[in-house]
Amino acid sequence: MKQGEQEAKEILQLKGYIFDNQYYDDNSSKSMPDLKFQGGNYLEVTHTQHNNKIAKSPTQFDRLSIREKTEKLQEMSEAQMRFIALDYERNIDGSFIEEGKCQFDKDKRLLAKSFNYKDGQPSEFKSDIPVIEADIDNIIAGIREKEKLHPKGDTDLFIFVLDDEFDCMEHLLKTKGRNGVTDYFLRVIEKSPFEKVFICEWDFENQCYIKQNPRLVCCTTIKEQEVSYIDICSYKL
Repeated sequence: MKQGEQEAKEILQLKGYIFDNQYYDDNSSKSMPDLKFQGGNYLEVTHTQHNNKIAKSPTQFDRLSIREKTEKLQEMSEAQMRFIALDYERNIDGSFIEEGKCQFDKDKRLLAKSFNYKDGQPSEFKSDIPVIEADIDNIIAGIREKEKLHPKGDTDLFIFVLDDEFDCMEHLLKTKGRNGVTDYFLRVIEKSPFEKVFICEWDFENQCYIKQNPRLVCCTTIKEQEVSYIDICSYKL
């Protein structure tokens, strides 16, 4: 089994779901789902995309002394402020003077190495100082990635999310009806091919799955004639 499959199976079994233990993904066809419910849909298991080995893999920055870290952070902070504001010396026509161009290139290289800075945003991947971005967009991205692989409508989705991402979703669901972002999030699920989307917290700080009573939400798309809506079952909120 791939990462998370057994844990998702055990979590749902404790909620009363029964699996077909004769089924398994043997790669005999393209994009086979991971698991299968007994007498029902299949189940695909995934995670929001994060470098789950950050806490276990010291970076070059981690090995620096406190003084060296302080100096490095100061250098990166100044470079980031200049880079975001494009605060470099310029000619009358707006182009960088030679010194400004050299400083810009230097800052860009530093930010690329330190934060894997791309498109104005830091990344937690392949960077000396990983920056974790936890928001609802990560969950949406996970749903959209898997819906491309399972468009038939015979597969449900189980997605592990960071506990902070679950907090974001929990806030949205509690403000349903007065929060436009909530409506957008639920429309993504409603328009996906998944009848059920299980969203379960994953303990990032301790780098582990919570198998006994994790916070878990099941979003089920209910279709009645030409109308559809999302029914939300919260196992622990």
